Amino acid sequence: MSTNNTSKSLQGWTSSPNARGSLDVLWTCLTTILLSTWSAIWLNVPEPTDTIWKHLKRKAWLTFIAIMGPECLLGLTLGEWQSARASVTHLKQLRQDDKWTFKHAFFADIGGFVLQTSDGISFFLDTKHIHWLLEHEAISITQFKKDFLLNSKTIDDRNKSDIFIRLIAVGQALWFCINLIARGGQHLAISTLEITTVGIIVNSVLVYYFWKDKPADVQMMETVDIKMTLSEIIQLEENDAAQTRAYFRTPLDFTSRKVIALISAVAFMGTNFIAWNFHFPTPTERLLWRLSSCGTVTIFIFGLLIAELAYGDHGIRKMQEEVQTRREVLANSGFPGGRAQWKDRLVYKIRALAMKFRNNSPENDPNQDVSLVFIWAVPFFAAYSIIRVYILVEDVIAFRALPANAYRTVNWWELLPHIG
Repeated sequence: MSTNNTSKSLQGWTSSPNARGSLDVLWTCLTTILLSTWSAIWLNVPEPTDTIWKHLKRKAWLTFIAIMGPECLLGLTLGEWQSARASVTHLKQLRQDDKWTFKHAFFADIGGFVLQTSDGISFFLDTKHIHWLLEHEAISITQFKKDFLLNSKTIDDRNKSDIFIRLIAVGQALWFCINLIARGGQHLAISTLEITTVGIIVNSVLVYYFWKDKPADVQMMETVDIKMTLSEIIQLEENDAAQTRAYFRTPLDFTSRKVIALISAVAFMGTNFIAWNFHFPTPTERLLWRLSSCGTVTIFIFGLLIAELAYGDHGIRKMQEEVQTRREVLANSGFPGGRAQWKDRLVYKIRALAMKFRNNSPENDPNQDVSLVFIWAVPFFAAYSIIRVYILVEDVIAFRALPANAYRTVNWWELLPHIG
């Protein structure tokens, strides 16, 4: 708000016995942020060995990521939504009906279906696995209707989303936004922390929208029995290399090389520009805020364009296949021992180190394989991290010198229409 510059008197940390204080602002913002992010995160079906503690720890970690980098959560959400939409479109063309819905696609992609082979092997199925099984006639249309086209109510019954927490989060976010609009109408100053909170609310609303058909915290899976052994299923694949390649998550990994969507919340980034003319304790902090606001958008646009031009969806799949081939060659060669020259051992160590750079995920998930060319992204990621840290730090340290009217409460009576 431009009104943040209208007051010449500044005020530091303020107690709140009789009016709005610094702690009130902090508590309201933090509560709204936590409720908005925690209620927006819906985890996939847990592994059979997962404990409640591991489940909560995973959700807490995703909540932390959503606060530090809200664009990451929205990017994940959009990626899953795009996968569900592609599945619905594909099966509509394949079956010439619209009985396979977004709700079915999301249920599949979160791990709701488990395939049980005749030789006793079980593994999760996602939408691309199901498409592949249908196209290769491993599953008949009759079995697909029976085992996969679940009744909508059946999926809803397995949806364990906490409606009460979500209603509280929506109510808190709505009241927060109404309060800020009212402050603007009465020319009362707003803190940058409140602007950051609005950005996270906008991000959470978009997550709610794109995940509205996704079941939350599903605990029970749908087991699908198939009268084929695993080896018989794999033999249906035309690509000989895919048949013999080691898998990471499921034996049908070769059908679903997933690519994380490089899409972020432009709407979230734009909220920082609201504070362009706000009061800051020093001119340097205002300049840094403006540079940070421009920097997040620049990094997003530039990074997205470079990634799309350099690879695109087809290019990334080809790149990951090349990295997988390099990994297999390195594993088969083994570490040079015996009378091998020091040069051979050095070359092996360099190649092993390069492979670690190509995939630094904890479990070496092949879906996270990248070319060494992607190292160019490290400076962009570092710059984005520094910007996000600065914004969050500035949100807190700005309380040492806010305009005095930032601590005035809204006079709701002034907003009511007067007669006469």
